[in-house]
Amino acid sequence: MYDIKESGARIKELRLKRGVTQEQMANDLGVTVETISRIERGVRGASIDLISILSGYFNTTIDFLVDGKAVEECNNLLQGLDETKRAKVIAIMKCVIENI
Repeated sequence: MYDIKESGARIKELRLKRGVTQEQMANDLGVTVETISRIERGVRGASIDLISILSGYFNTTIDFLVDGKAVEECNNLLQGLDETKRAKVIAIMKCVIENI
C-alpha cells in the first residue's frame, strides 16, 4: 500500500543524502518547492510521473520510493545470517555504495 508519509520520508532522506536543498531539487525536477515540501511531509503523494522522475534522480527503484520494498528485501536476506556473516555483508554493501 502507498503510504504517502513513509514515501515522503524516504524521498527526504534520499534528498539529504544527496546533499541538495528542496529548492535545488525542485529546480532540478521542474516543480515548485511547495510540491517537494508537501511530498516530503506526507501532505500529498507524488504523481506516478514524478515518482518515475524521482527514481531516476536518486538512482533507485519506484518500488523503494513507493513502499520501501528494497529495504524489506535486504532485511529478509540478512535475517538468515549469523552475526559474523551479516557484518561482512553490510561492510561489503557499504563499500559498494561508497564507490558507485
